[in-house]
Amino acid sequence: IASGYGIDASRIGLWGASAGGHLAALAALAPRNCFRSVDAVFLDQDTAVQAVVVGYAPIDFLQLDAHRPPPGTRSEDPESLLLPDPDQRSTEAHSYESLLLGAPIATCPERVRAANPIAYIGERSAPFLILHGLADTTVPSHQSELLYDALKAGRTEVSLALIEGLGHGFLNRTHLDAAGPRSMEIRKSCSDGTESISRHQRLVFPVVEAFFRAALNPA
Repeated sequence: IASGYGIDASRIGLWGASAGGHLAALAALAPRNCFRSVDAVFLDQDTAVQAVVVGYAPIDFLQLDAHRPPPGTRSEDPESLLLPDPDQRSTEAHSYESLLLGAPIATCPERVRAANPIAYIGERSAPFLILHGLADTTVPSHQSELLYDALKAGRTEVSLALIEGLGHGFLNRTHLDAAGPRSMEIRKSCSDGTESISRHQRLVFPVVEAFFRAALNPA
């Protein structure tokens, strides 16, 4: 099918932010046909991807509230996206996480686990780049650290960029890099288990571009 649209099916990358990042991680890590209905089309097609970028995504819903700032805390990033009720907690019945699962998350731990991309990490996961702003008061950066640590433990090639001064939704901004390079800590874990941690001043979108170029065009 891909070839009919001029697409190389061996070089597919996913990129998602916030809820889209959660979906991208699930799509990349879950076993084939895990979330497909019996009447879905193209069930015979391979769903594997070769690279994944995840921005500030919720990962483990039951750990969100414990790492959120106290009620009333506002991000230092004036453009940070907020929930309709900025102080809402994920355990509340009308939180986005509870609405997604059809019940308050504290009452359905098995559904929470099924929605957690970490539950599906296997031996052949695609390389990941994870980005999170340290001024994010909507989804704590701890969520990205959870995903990074789990992928590292599974010997998946993964990088985590923790970016100072950015809140939620920064990948939506076409003007993001107009302000110049931003200070970020980059943690990188290789498939052989080695890890490096370094600090950089970098533009954000070129970091994403460089990752996709390296992952989808291996030497």
